[in-house]
Amino acid sequence: MNADNIKILNTKISPDFLSIKIDEKYEQNNPHCLIEVKLHKEAAVGKLNGLLELHTNSKQQPVIKIPITGEVKKG
Repeated sequence: MNADNIKILNTKISPDFLSIKIDEKYEQNNPHCLIEVKLHKEAAVGKLNGLLELHTNSKQQPVIKIPITGEVKKG
């Protein structure tokens, strides 16, 4: 079991027209993170297959890979 003091050390997101913002809250009884992924205006129309990597200080799971899928439509 992981300790309560797991922190995100680094992030990587692809493709380039996605960006990420992380708001980490290390409250004593309720530690949590809000992860916001933003799609930029220059994103190409079509299928989206991306990947978010979270690098943590966890010894059991130092890298968490989260697939991002969807479709970008003309606005």
